[in-house]
Amino acid sequence: MALLTSYLCNHCGHILHGKNATCPNCEDAPPPPRQRSVTQPLRRRPNAVASERKGTERFDLHTSVLLQFFPSGVCYTLLLTSPVVLGRGSAPNTNILDLSELGAHRHGVSRQHCLLWRRGKHLVVTDLNSVNGTYLNGQLLRPHEEYLVADGDQLILGTLHATIFFNRSDNGHNPAR
Repeated sequence: MALLTSYLCNHCGHILHGKNATCPNCEDAPPPPRQRSVTQPLRRRPNAVASERKGTERFDLHTSVLLQFFPSGVCYTLLLTSPVVLGRGSAPNTNILDLSELGAHRHGVSRQHCLLWRRGKHLVVTDLNSVNGTYLNGQLLRPHEEYLVADGDQLILGTLHATIFFNRSDNGHNPAR
């Protein structure tokens, strides 16, 4: 069953049906309105530079994740006591870091884009079959496969760039780096 989109003619206000409909009143063919809730495929790939791992892959129990997003510089700290979805908005029974305030929709970030989680003494990222893909150090991740993350790795969701830092602490005290 095909979904039929209806919208109003921008010129005369007549109701139009279908993506490329021409208005029978004025013969104008306005573009369909944008839907903010649906992630659209981007017309360009992100500017990703393949890079070598710089830091350790060891992610101990007392280690948290600091995500720094660019170009804003906004940082989020995740304790990862349970898996966290990076995406837009919220969903019932899901732990989502909402990146909407960073222009996530404009950057092509899906509502449930990728998953960060702790597996043993490692941090793992999994793309959740996002529309515009997840990149780790410039490499496009295959959906639903696990990839180990190291301290200092670069993560790109659509075209939203982030650097991942491991924040180690002992008994709640942060050691000097």
